[in-house]
Amino acid sequence: MQEAIRCPIDGVNPVLLQRHTVFITDESLNVHLPAGVTGGLTPAVDVALLSGSTLKKARQRPLIGIAIAAGALAVGAGLFYGLTPESPPPPPIPVDPYAAYRLTVSTAITATPALNNTVALAAYSELLPQGWTVNTLTLEGAAVVLRVNRTQKGSDTGKHTTLIAWLAQHPALQDFATATFDTLTVSIPLTGTLSSWANTAVPIEPMTTHALDSFLALGWTFTHSNGLGAVTQENTVTLTKAASLADIQQLANILAPLPAAMTDLSVTPSSVGVFTTTLTLTLLGTTP
Repeated sequence: MQEAIRCPIDGVNPVLLQRHTVFITDESLNVHLPAGVTGGLTPAVDVALLSGSTLKKARQRPLIGIAIAAGALAVGAGLFYGLTPESPPPPPIPVDPYAAYRLTVSTAITATPALNNTVALAAYSELLPQGWTVNTLTLEGAAVVLRVNRTQKGSDTGKHTTLIAWLAQHPALQDFATATFDTLTVSIPLTGTLSSWANTAVPIEPMTTHALDSFLALGWTFTHSNGLGAVTQENTVTLTKAASLADIQQLANILAPLPAAMTDLSVTPSSVGVFTTTLTLTLLGTTP
């Protein structure tokens, strides 16, 4: 049935009836149809039959179906992943075999400037006014430090004013000196490092052998130990001597062209122009 219209007899639209097929439930109704329109006879619909034509609500699909579908997708994804070739591992990060060497030379105190400043401070110490004597001349951190104590009190010597007058006569020390009533401290900072050797290295064995021969020729006694390293090596040398300032200066000149670091220093006056000197050096180079 495409369209059903229920209306009284006198309310039928004749034009509408001519466009459609008309069905009537009784032959006596033909007389009411417009001219040229014949109604097909059909029995009336039993209302009881229509009671079963009500649309039923759609049943929900069981969730098990959804679960099976999800499982299938997961298995498919797993198979796809298994068939996909693994991406190659990232390349290893390159390791600089000279990294430790570069770090050491960038912070190591260069031996030659340390010795040059030691010679200078030792020379000044021999000019101290009476009543003031050297206590220590040492390497302290990254500085060469001269410490002077007043040894005479209650006389014309050893006066604080005398020390201040002496400092005024040596202006090169004034920026580095600190004077108290009983002491004088002169600290010369060492700013030079072996950083110029960061991209250059020399074989450790021939360098050490040459340096030790030179120390012997200058009358220094020494002990030494060789470090361990796969690529670079640090050899330690401890030198001692009752040295003149010329001896210390000669040592500084020998070490100037070498990657030699100063790690310890102690200089004490023993007699006029002679200083009991102990120092520790580190020579840096490449392994055989």
